[in-house]
Amino acid sequence: MIIGTQLFGFMKELTEDMAGTFHGLRAAGFELVEGLLRMRDTQDGEQKNNWAMDTLREAKAICDAEGLLLKSAHVCHVPEDTPERIAYYLAKARELGGLQYFVFSGMFGDEENSRKYGAFVAQVMEEADKIGLGQEVSFLYHNHGMEFTRTGTDRFALDAVLQEAGARLRLELDFGWADYAGVSLSELERYLPRVEIVHLKDFNRVTKDVSKLEARTEAFAIIGEGTVPVRETLELTKRLPDWSGIVILDQDYSPLGMVDALSRGYRNVRKMLDCTVCL
Repeated sequence: MIIGTQLFGFMKELTEDMAGTFHGLRAAGFELVEGLLRMRDTQDGEQKNNWAMDTLREAKAICDAEGLLLKSAHVCHVPEDTPERIAYYLAKARELGGLQYFVFSGMFGDEENSRKYGAFVAQVMEEADKIGLGQEVSFLYHNHGMEFTRTGTDRFALDAVLQEAGARLRLELDFGWADYAGVSLSELERYLPRVEIVHLKDFNRVTKDVSKLEARTEAFAIIGEGTVPVRETLELTKRLPDWSGIVILDQDYSPLGMVDALSRGYRNVRKMLDCTVCL
């Protein structure tokens, strides 16, 4: 098992001191970081938790020096980014960072827009094939809570994305957001054959609307200390047929500081894994 962390919450830390932040994560035990990509060549002074190609190059050099793996990244595209443009920059990110998994998020809770987004990702994959990238990498979808809006009997908005994109689009299943949306592990069983990366976050027992930024520090819990069945999810990884072995721990916000919060979450997860082995 490879335990990594996603870098969405590191807005301040990566902008101020990327090398120091990565050193702290490696010292805490993390083996991998999962980035976020802009479809741009230069950072242009924006926060470095979302990398343009020049910052990806910088991050890759630091990761190599620290012994951190860099295998996956979220594709942070904007409306003007066409499928052709996205495919071009994914190929460039592959070359600069050696990335293997490209992760998309549509964040829709209705059938129509979910279908449209699935079709859009299918177009990106087609363009990636045209330039020779498609067979080298995997394309994944990362859910939030809204994709588990029920659009019919035994059907979620997520199903529309996956159906329209086709079997080639795999999953980075965020079990934390699924639990937050009220979906049980048993209801997630049908998605397990599609999971390549496991994503974990945790929530406090009394949560607020996390669409409001000021509520997020109170909503998100240290991983392993909230309401999400983390231990059971880790146990479930034994039954994932196409799992990469990667588990991403994600702390969007924390009043403790991102590195400290994730270090505690890492220790919690390690203890759970040790107990599972003992049993």
